[in-house]
Amino acid sequence: MRCGHTMHVNCWSQLLDQNNYFCPVCKKYSLDDNQIEQMTQYFLNYVKDKTRSNIPVRVHCNECQFAFDFFKQDIYFCHKCKKFNTEELQVEGDTNKSEEYIQSLGEELVAYVEWNKQLIIEHSMRLFKLDKKETQELTKALTKKVLKGLILQIQFDGFPETYEEMLAILFELK
Repeated sequence: MRCGHTMHVNCWSQLLDQNNYFCPVCKKYSLDDNQIEQMTQYFLNYVKDKTRSNIPVRVHCNECQFAFDFFKQDIYFCHKCKKFNTEELQVEGDTNKSEEYIQSLGEELVAYVEWNKQLIIEHSMRLFKLDKKETQELTKALTKKVLKGLILQIQFDGFPETYEEMLAILFELK
């Protein structure tokens, strides 16, 4: 297998017949790069139309071992290695991974969120040429809950192209 682990050919064929394309030992993709790219394109199209919940989860990438926060959905994309070989991590003692999980991330996340809030406001002012009233409305709309969702959305979809698009995203995240 591409990860270096070995497996009987018959066992490998059985996994493929079950649409299981991962090493049973390390969970990395066992496909070639072309197959992985095709699968990635398929999943990108799949998640484009999916809505995300407002339940925060911790996600682990089996390819590059990167862990990140996102909102609960069917499938997750790792922005570090650009693959979908990810899984939700179970947070000990919290089976629904609710707001307690976000609080457990501590002050580092709060500082990250506040820093991003300033960057988003400054970037929006320049990009959308906001007046004072629009800037105040944006600042007020960026509550911690909404901001966390917006940061994740920007990481996933990129920065909104218009102020109206930004407002629509904020309204959706409320």
